Amino acid sequence: MDKDLIFDKERENIFHVITNYDTRNFGFVFAMLKYKRDGKGLWRGYNRVLKNYGVHNLVKNPQNFMYQPCLDASFPVIYTSQIGLHLTPEDGLDKVMKGKVDEDLTNVVLSIVDKIGTKGVGVGGSILAGTYHSKSDVDLIIYGKDRSLDVYYQLNELGTDSEWIEETSRNYELPVDQVLYLYDRKRRGILNGVKVSINFVDISSYKLCNELCESFYPVNDVSLYVEEGQVEALFYPARVKVSGNIEEGKIDEIISYEGIYSSLLFKGGKMRVDGVLMKCENKNMVIIGDRKFRGNIRRFV
Repeated sequence: MDKDLIFDKERENIFHVITNYDTRNFGFVFAMLKYKRDGKGLWRGYNRVLKNYGVHNLVKNPQNFMYQPCLDASFPVIYTSQIGLHLTPEDGLDKVMKGKVDEDLTNVVLSIVDKIGTKGVGVGGSILAGTYHSKSDVDLIIYGKDRSLDVYYQLNELGTDSEWIEETSRNYELPVDQVLYLYDRKRRGILNGVKVSINFVDISSYKLCNELCESFYPVNDVSLYVEEGQVEALFYPARVKVSGNIEEGKIDEIISYEGIYSSLLFKGGKMRVDGVLMKCENKNMVIIGDRKFRGNIRRFV
């Protein structure tokens, strides 16, 4: 599932699973290469390969990509024959609860689960991999639609992560005032001096090629209305139903492979959208995060 972690058989590479597409029967898993072992890296002998998030960075990653005709897009993959170890964030929480993680990181996790409980909760990232260091983040994973909404509205303890705002502005080449709209302290912040990210994962698997889609061309400055509170916006990729039209017809959905827009879509309202028009069998969608056209979502004011 999304946010699971995979080591290859030689333990040379660490992959993070992306999306809930169940592709194992096809011999591969959608996963991005994040760390490679070189014996000198900050992460206990591993170095970070994917230094910044975003599709524009991911497409440059030195790993295998596979084209999926039914989605008309290429995805990063690891073949199942290469998988040596598969870890889930539930394993990460178990490590923390058993005292197998450094005290500072453990205290942050325990402070949060004391508020929200451990049901449907996991710990991912470098804690799960066992490669964390003194300045590592805490990546908390929340599973399921109802649980995700509960935690989203409960959690108010995180302080503002100003570095995220600056880094996102620089990485995506967006003005700071727009990034301030995208920043969500319920998703990313600081607790006791440690950076914390809250990630939400659907517990349903997606069937690959359940629908046939074809991408057409970029569309710019499309006005769409997003109903607030759609929990699917919190998952990856963010997927929300919308209302609005372009010359080619009605737009039914936005799908964003850029996680920075997730909270904005969840909060809903009138949006100005740049993306790629994708036509499926029974609907039209605008895709954010196409490898050739990055796209953008702005609040309409």
